[in-house]
Amino acid sequence: MRRDESAEGQDRSSTYLAVAVAALAGSLVWLRYHSESPDPRLFAPTDLANYYYPIADLVGRRLAAGEVPVWNPASCSGIPLLASLQAAVLYPFTWLSVFLPTADALWAGLWVQVLMAGAFTAAALRAGGVHWAAAGLGGVFYVQACLLGNLIWPPSVATMTWLPLLWLCVEKLVRQMQFGWWAALAVATGLQVLAGFPQYLVYGFYWLVPYAAILVATRVPRGARAARSLWMLLAVVLGVGLAAAQVIPTLELAGESARGGGLTVADVHYLDPGTLPAGKILANILDPEPKNPTFDLKAGTGYLGVASVFAVVAMLWLRGRSLRTAYLLAAGLLALLLSDGFLGIASPLFRVYHELPTGGLFRTPERLRFITMICFVALASGGLDALLRHRAERRPVALVVVMCLVAVVVVLAGGPGVGWRTLVAVLLVLLLLLGPPLFVAAGAWPRTVVACAWVAFVSLDLWLATAPAGVLHAYPRQLSERYQAAFKSARIEDAQLAGLLATPGFARVEPHGFFPFNAAGGAYGLHRSACYEPLSPAQWRSLSEVLSPESKLRGGIANPNPEQRPVFYDVAAVSTIVRPRRGAAILQVNHDALPRAYLVEAATQATQAEAFVHIRDGTFDFHRGVLLEAEVPASPANPRPATAARILAHEAERVKIAVHAERDAWLVLTDTFYPGWNAEVDGERLPILRANGLYRAVRVSAGDQTVVFSYRPTSFRAGVALSCVSALAICAIAAAGRRGRFNGGGTE
Repeated sequence: MRRDESAEGQDRSSTYLAVAVAALAGSLVWLRYHSESPDPRLFAPTDLANYYYPIADLVGRRLAAGEVPVWNPASCSGIPLLASLQAAVLYPFTWLSVFLPTADALWAGLWVQVLMAGAFTAAALRAGGVHWAAAGLGGVFYVQACLLGNLIWPPSVATMTWLPLLWLCVEKLVRQMQFGWWAALAVATGLQVLAGFPQYLVYGFYWLVPYAAILVATRVPRGARAARSLWMLLAVVLGVGLAAAQVIPTLELAGESARGGGLTVADVHYLDPGTLPAGKILANILDPEPKNPTFDLKAGTGYLGVASVFAVVAMLWLRGRSLRTAYLLAAGLLALLLSDGFLGIASPLFRVYHELPTGGLFRTPERLRFITMICFVALASGGLDALLRHRAERRPVALVVVMCLVAVVVVLAGGPGVGWRTLVAVLLVLLLLLGPPLFVAAGAWPRTVVACAWVAFVSLDLWLATAPAGVLHAYPRQLSERYQAAFKSARIEDAQLAGLLATPGFARVEPHGFFPFNAAGGAYGLHRSACYEPLSPAQWRSLSEVLSPESKLRGGIANPNPEQRPVFYDVAAVSTIVRPRRGAAILQVNHDALPRAYLVEAATQATQAEAFVHIRDGTFDFHRGVLLEAEVPASPANPRPATAARILAHEAERVKIAVHAERDAWLVLTDTFYPGWNAEVDGERLPILRANGLYRAVRVSAGDQTVVFSYRPTSFRAGVALSCVSALAICAIAAAGRRGRFNGGGTE
């Protein structure tokens, strides 16, 4: 018993040490990475400033006000917010913006999550039996290869953070069924879903599910395998259920979006000019010159240091016959082949993959390299572990020769600066291969010294190679605030901005050709008609294809040229068009803009496609009538022109409108038509029809009345109920399991 307790204590101490190494080395790389000025040749995170920062600012303001932000009225004429997923409204790290300024909250959240990801990876590797130094280095590898380059997109980092914890839970549950780790697996799954980037969530499970199956098949007693697998599957299912308040509205939005009809080749490869073909990955990995340390951007491949190449070779040589090694190698290569999508040498294979249930959901197949990098991390860490555990009686001559040949290839294929790195790496490898007799004679400390030297060398290599990349420095407050002074960079003066914010009648303002799509900072509160959302109601994608077929923005509508498509701005209630100039911005007043809410007496039945053609060609008088998709009563002989309705209150999820109609008419509210919106007059429900292919219209009778539009999505209420049920089930099962009511399929 004392020996078991001693071994368990040593194992726990080694795990703590591995986690500490990962956190310390990761922090050093991070700090250096943040301290340098950015290299102007490298990628600038405009999407972060133009899209994510203002969304985070909007969510933070509303959460601080005690509201659940389910709808965003300021973009795309109104669009689901919570359901868009990348806003991550229900993700705990998002709530930091309640207490901190948005830029500080994003920075603090990323910092903590990066360290957590490194620590989880180190603990997962250690739980799999990897030496503490190799496990700690694996944590640094994961941060370097997968997270740092993705700091330009916080939901990516947030989603990647939790995969190593899932990995750790699987390793623990394979070793012994403990319901504390079972509950951790469920909670980690829920957090990964809430984090906001489903592409990496799905790719992570692509990798983890076969890996877990291999562990169960090789480490769990035969009679317990089925039960252990079912318990882990139940944890994942309940974890998804835990996030149902987010998942169900997102699935509803996905069904209402262009994604519901599948992605075309053009959609999948919309960023191709900026990506790196898979065939150049290996050469770039060996190049320590400054680059974006990520796997889906131009010149970015997740550089892991020259020494890691030798570690992978050692893993393949010393442990190449194991099923785990074979899987890591095969999965990494397969993901790399698929990552070129329809345009690579494996395009026939990708076409098969694209037809699978999840294969056609996502753009940018380059992100499949996430799987490649995870496999590389596991192989490199396992290789160092194999070298550290190399026994004296095993003849290393053949492997020494192989390592020398690899060194020659690395020097010839690598870029400037690779020579001295290769020399140091080879010396460390030779010490581990040829030094076992010395280690046996002197005890464990020489091996520990070499292990620490390896960790220090690789950390220094990563520090020197990626510090100038500059992706992270472009992130903090300076860039965000510079972009999100919003209309400042469009040369709009304070007085002009104040006037726009006070625009009467809730009319919209559209900065033509100007980002960001969501106003933050001093421009917070402005409403616009255009937007960019990866998931947006399909009518916006369809309208964009009609008005701006040349646009590359496939997630919403690019604001068209007002001279070419003036009717759109009239229909969308855009009263002011901002044109940025080198001097002061030009504010073009649109006198023909319809009010945000108005009454018309005439209606004509038309499909959505017909309505969009009328908007494009100006072949319908929208000031005297409305196009509806349903059958409509006959219009009066002499219909009056549109008259403004008075908006009494316009909140995110509630719009209150006072109506005075001389005779029966249609009330048109130029906010996006979407399921979950209800309209009432004196408590009586009114059916909402799609107006002009985009907006909402209700039939009102003659007289004075008040119409209230409210957003109460059934999907959100059902999701909240399911989340609560899942949370109770996780707690109940975990508690019962800890009291011994379940055996979980036995233990080893």
